[in-house]
Amino acid sequence: TAIKNVTDGGVLKNGISTTLLNTIDGIFKQLKAIYTTTPARRTTITENAGASYAAQAITSANCTAVFNNLLKDADPRLANASDKIYISTRSLVQGYRWDMQSKGSDTIMQKQIDGVTVDMCNGIPIIEVGVWDEFIRAYFDNGTKWDNPHRAILTTKDQLALAFSSDGAFDNFDVFFDRKSKLNIVEGEDQYDAKCLLDYMFQVAI
Repeated sequence: TAIKNVTDGGVLKNGISTTLLNTIDGIFKQLKAIYTTTPARRTTITENAGASYAAQAITSANCTAVFNNLLKDADPRLANASDKIYISTRSLVQGYRWDMQSKGSDTIMQKQIDGVTVDMCNGIPIIEVGVWDEFIRAYFDNGTKWDNPHRAILTTKDQLALAFSSDGAFDNFDVFFDRKSKLNIVEGEDQYDAKCLLDYMFQVAI
């Protein structure tokens, strides 16, 4: 809700309207509050602090280290959870895959879950969120470097909550075709919010 452009001391790319992103406090803002209050909840990715795009490049071996360190640094209650997952930028997942391939162990690091092949590390599924990479490069670029281009979270599925004002929220949309503009118009409004629930159930690599 308090996002600012680079020229105003923030991290949002100049020329991008803050109104596109200031409707709620997103999960990364909430996660920052968690690891600022409890530094142990952060696993540092050194490359993110690089002063240029080139300096922010990360090796495949270091990508693997990020996933290992997330588990090593996690609160015991999270580390012992049976349903924990990694959620990660594509940059880290791709590097991890390359590292496993270079060691000849890429196939044993994958598993079929509900008919979908997912990457695994330490027996934990890795959920690749490529849209994070896209958003970071499109919106969080100060002209010299990106804002934390490599990100990963160790948590459980039930710790990331997205709530709407009612269970019929999606019924409030009005979809129609405008003959003059020849466009399909979608209109709708609702109240929603995202929440990170228990602080100790998150370990953040950033």
